[in-house]
Amino acid sequence: GRKWRITECYFKPYPACRYLHASIEAALNLVRERELDLRDIEKVIVSTNSSSASRMSYEIRTHVNAIFSHAYQVAAVLRYGGVDLPTAWEEKVRDPLFIEIMRKVVVRATPEYDRLHRQSSLKQPPWPSEVELLTRDGKRYHSRVLSPKGDPSNPLTPAEVRAKFTGLAGKVLPNGGSARVIELVDRLEAVPNVSKLTRLLIAARAH
Repeated sequence: GRKWRITECYFKPYPACRYLHASIEAALNLVRERELDLRDIEKVIVSTNSSSASRMSYEIRTHVNAIFSHAYQVAAVLRYGGVDLPTAWEEKVRDPLFIEIMRKVVVRATPEYDRLHRQSSLKQPPWPSEVELLTRDGKRYHSRVLSPKGDPSNPLTPAEVRAKFTGLAGKVLPNGGSARVIELVDRLEAVPNVSKLTRLLIAARAH
């Protein structure tokens, strides 16, 4: 009762393994800061720690490959402006431009990021990384993320948590059910029986 460990938990804003989130966020920064002609991209360099880099894959054959691959997630941001549920991997690997970009992503481990990984704390999460984009005309664009969104030191706002829930639950809960769940959870202490909540969490039947 003196220290609440739940406050040390993180929320994942992106549907991928947590060690990819800094790379995803760095790529999002690059996309938001400037207009990129994808065909001008020469190379994309992701710098991270050895543990993260060693699990990278270019062979995307299941959604599990997708959620562990820096190349897949960074390419998704550059090609589509963001990431979505990894169950969409089959559609992406049929997109020639997506595959072209993914093959240009190089993932490397550096001593600096290995050190940050070893010295991780609540103030410095264990999975920082950076993304550098090189174009055919010699330009270089760079973004570094040390504490990705969702960590205790960089938490999601209540509005962002609600938006994540609505975006996911709205796909399966019928007739605006996600809004009713949010309303009930906001006053959970006053709910006399949890079955009132669980009844709202029944997904719509597929037709």
